[in-house]
Amino acid sequence: ALVAQLEAIYAPETAGLLVEIVVTPGDHSDLPTLELNASVVASGVSLVGGSAPARERSLSASSADATTTPTNGEVTLRAKAGQPLLRTLPGAPRLWVRGLELRGQVRVSGSHVDFEDCAFEDSHATEGGALAVVDGGVVEANACTFTRNNATKGGAVLISNAKAAFATCNFEENSATDGGSALHVLGTNGEG
Repeated sequence: ALVAQLEAIYAPETAGLLVEIVVTPGDHSDLPTLELNASVVASGVSLVGGSAPARERSLSASSADATTTPTNGEVTLRAKAGQPLLRTLPGAPRLWVRGLELRGQVRVSGSHVDFEDCAFEDSHATEGGALAVVDGGVVEANACTFTRNNATKGGAVLISNAKAAFATCNFEENSATDGGSALHVLGTNGEG
């Protein structure tokens, strides 16, 4: 149901709306790459773990997607093996992601994504094990954890010709064979 709910943000009924997708607790495994691009007609999208109040239109991903439902209310999204979990492309509306455990690379290109209270864990990619912010992408992360991610460059995060801000985030046990166990920055000027 999560994939179907994401497909709805391309439908005319959501044109101009801020759409909130509430993902039920459980382990949502073997997901295809979830993508937001310039064809999304919603004005913004929120992807929220658990139950949360609706903004303008709320879509609920059914627990039928979940292979297990833990009693602690955690929501885990896992990519299919060898695929990114989430990709945002130039022209995509702003995306807010809150309260999710993300297991698979997130790639933000030429778009804006805000993460709050998210856990990026056990993800692997060539560049940016958990998160790659590239080509004009903008990421703001607050109260997030990055644990046991690995890559060649940027074990947890790669930032290349893009902007990223991390507030109260923790980086633990990430690794990279060619630079930046936690962060690897390319073609970006740091700001104080």
